[in-house]
Amino acid sequence: MNNITRTFAASMLAITLQAGVTAHAAQPETPAQIAAAATLDGNYVVTADGVRLYYKDWGPKDGPVVTFSHGWPLSSDSWESQMIFLADQGYRV
Repeated sequence: MNNITRTFAASMLAITLQAGVTAHAAQPETPAQIAAAATLDGNYVVTADGVRLYYKDWGPKDGPVVTFSHGWPLSSDSWESQMIFLADQGYRV
């Protein structure tokens, strides 16, 4: 492949990638769209593609919100003592 062909191919790739990024950025999801895509099923949020995500909702419903998230090897129980403390202090966790 000569330099002209290589430069042309690199330019076309950059233009294609930029067009994809711009198209994706032009259509941000609003909270209403996100809420419409998910439904509640007991203590689970079910996403539009069928994934069930478990959640705990403790504390007053009008309190400031604190969100906890755990990694792969843990469970929601790993945050339990912090969640109890903050819920007792008036936070929604």
